[in-house]
This record gives sequence, C-alpha cells and structure tokens, in this order.
Amino acid sequence: MNEIFEKMQKLDIPKLIGKESTNQYSQDIEKIVKDKVILITGAAGSIGYALLKKILDFNPQKIIALDYCESGIFKLENRIKSKGLEEKVEVLLCNINHVNILNGIFKLYKPDFVIHAAAYKHVPIMEKNTIEAIQNNVMGTYHLIQLCEKYEAKKFLFISTDKAVNPICMMGATKRICEKMILSMKNSKNTIYMAVRFGNVIESSCSLTQIIKQQILNHEPITLTDKHMERYFMSMEEAVYLILLALNFNENSKIYILDMGQTIKIYDLTIKILEALHLKLNKDVFIKYIGIRPGEKIKEELSYSSEILKDTKYDKILKIEDTVQKPIFREIEKIKELLEQEDIQKEEIHKIINFIVPSYARKKEE
Repeated sequence: MNEIFEKMQKLDIPKLIGKESTNQYSQDIEKIVKDKVILITGAAGSIGYALLKKILDFNPQKIIALDYCESGIFKLENRIKSKGLEEKVEVLLCNINHVNILNGIFKLYKPDFVIHAAAYKHVPIMEKNTIEAIQNNVMGTYHLIQLCEKYEAKKFLFISTDKAVNPICMMGATKRICEKMILSMKNSKNTIYMAVRFGNVIESSCSLTQIIKQQILNHEPITLTDKHMERYFMSMEEAVYLILLALNFNENSKIYILDMGQTIKIYDLTIKILEALHLKLNKDVFIKYIGIRPGEKIKEELSYSSEILKDTKYDKILKIEDTVQKPIFREIEKIKELLEQEDIQKEEIHKIINFIVPSYARKKEE
C-alpha cells in the first residue's frame, strides 16, 4: 500500500499522455498582468487557485480572490497567509448572485480584469438541479457583466467548456448561454469581453484522474462509464498559461478555443496509469462499468461545425471568426424575473433555455 502511494505521488499524468506545457510567451503575460488589479471568481477552486498562483509570478498590483465555498476560502486564506501574501491578495467570501455585495467589491477595488472561473460543473448533479445550474452559472455571469460595464473593467474573461458545444446537459447549456452573452456584448465601449473554451483539465478537483487514483489507493474497482468514452485533456499548467495569454487579445466579443490535440479514450488513460504504477488489470485492479450518466456524451466537441476557426499569434489558441449573434439579454431578464418569483416556474425557464440553445432542446428530444 505504501509502495503504491509513493508511486502515486511521483506519477506525472500530463507527461504520461504527452500534455506537457511551455512558457514560450511568459513575457507577454507579464506585460498584460503587471500592476493590474485582477478579480478572480471561483478562486478557491482548482483552476481559480492555479490562475491566482500563476498571476502572482507576474507582479500584479492586487488580486481579489472571490469564492462562495466557506471551507475553500478558509484553505485559500491559510495558503495566502503562509506565503506572506496578504497585501497582494484579498480573499473574500462572496456569492456572485448577491449583487449588492458584489457591487460593493467592484466599487471598492475597481478591477482592471475579471477572470470568471466560478461555476457549477458536475454534469449529473446539474441535471438533477437545473434551476441551481441556471441561477449560478447564467445569472452569476450576467451580474458580473453588468458590473464590468458599470465600473469600466478593461477585460472580462469567461472560462467556458467543450460541453457548451451542441450541449445535451444543463451544465453545457448554461455555459453556451454565457458564451452567447459574451457575443452579445459586441457594442460595449468600456470592456473587452472574451470566452476561452477548452476540455478536461487533468488533476482538477474531483476530476477523473483524481477519482481513479483514489479508487486504486482504496482498493476499489475503477468505475468507468463506457469503454468507448473519450475526452480532450490538458494539464492544469498549460490551461492556466493559455488562459492568461488570451488576456493579450484586444478584439471584443470573441470566443477562443485552446488546441487540445486529439481526444483520449478514458479506458486507455486508465491503462496508462495502471502501467505506470506497475499494476495489472483484472489481477491487482478491476474495472467496473456503470453506464453513461444523465447528460453525458461518448465524445465531446471543441467547436460547432458552423464555426470558422482562425489561428492567432499564439500557438494552441484559436479564435472563432465573427458570427451573427442576436443579443439575448431580453431572455436573460425574463429568466431573472421567473427566478425571483415565490413559486418558480421551472418549465417556463426551461422553455427559454431551449429557445436560446436550440441544439440543447433538439438533443434532449433525441
């Protein structure tokens, strides 16, 4: 057991599947980040915290670290204090749907950049709790956009997902709606709005690889949904590096896609992990297939067939050419009104979601 644990500690999964990163353009990140006030939502989460740590390497004026998870904030604050970074990082407990509190934060700190990493992301949970998914992911993003306009933030960067492409799950539909909000801000005179879309991040909190490793340590069967399930994967370091590089772009109302290479079968990834740990399938470790869960696909997509992708000045960052996008804020306001009613009309809200994301309605029917 101790031997497996020690091997697990040394296991470098990004290297195992050829997902090592580069720092080729670090000077460009420093140029854009240095001396800026940067607000990060979801800062206690794995991606939010990784962004925070990387930004600190480039001398920002201040980082405002927001999260609604009390235990996450507790751990984050202790990390910041242990490194003596209290003057550089302000850690705040805040729900992005508490508009008055959020407004006070924007008014006090006037962030130059807002990086929006906060979201409910677990597909099966959001399928069971669709109103919470809409409230948190859609309305939270809407409130942040409004405050960026009000306080003239220079840039707003939204973290999207490949699940926003032809979504069949509520989590993906909410992320696609947020992308459409970004595209609806084309006429903003104060703020540059952008979204960065990518797939799975290796070793993020509650990620597939973390679950597999924990099941091995617990001597439990590894639970896979389907032998043919495949996903795009990227290391945390590479994802964070490319997200921050995207802040250098100055075109408003754009969606950028990270080039993640080819998809990897989850079964194949599992076998690579077992081989690296010198464990044999069906002897040391067993696999249990549990079936595809609600809202899941066999394979995700990084772009719509209608989207035209163009190279940018950075390797591994593509941009989507301009598409005609009808503003959706009238529909968002209607959702807001319905959510504020004492008796929430769930079916009416779902009708609006289906209208904004037709592919979601069609896939659900299929």
